Parts: sequence; C-alpha cells; structure tokens
Amino acid sequence: MIYKMLTSAPGAADANGATTRVYAAGETLVADAPWKESVIRAFVDAGLAEEAQTTGPTETKAESAAEEATAAKTTPKRRTTTARRKKSEG
Repeated sequence: MIYKMLTSAPGAADANGATTRVYAAGETLVADAPWKESVIRAFVDAGLAEEAQTTGPTETKAESAAEEATAAKTTPKRRTTTARRKKSEG
C-alpha cells in the first residue's frame, strides 16, 4: 500500500526501532516491510498520514489507437446539392 504523510512526524527508521527520523509532510511512504506497515499504521491512526489514491491510467494507447482507427473508417456524410437550372432567355 502507498500512504502520504499529512504532517511531519518522527518515527522509526529501521526494523529494530533503534534509529528514528522525521517523516516529512507530503512524503510518500510504501509499506513494503512488516515494520514499515506498523509505523505507517500508527501514523494513520494518529491522523498524521492517509492512504494515497492509487488509480491507474483511464485509457491506454491501444484503446485510443483502436478508437482513432474506428473513427477514421467512418466516412463523412455528403451534402447533396441540386444543379441550378439556367433561366431561359426569352
């Protein structure tokens, strides 16, 4: 999971908790180890961090290329016109 710090706060910097560091506001944290998960969970419970939105791209290149190819295949409608008749000279 990915989390984002809302405010700066001190926390453990290693698995033993022997060293600490300040996690800065706006910093992105990745819970890729069990000790990091517990540190981040403590931040979330205290309101110092929140889960980041992890949304993927809404459209891929293959989808947009397929849509463009479909749009290119359609032919535009032709406007029909009638020929004007010449006035007879008389």
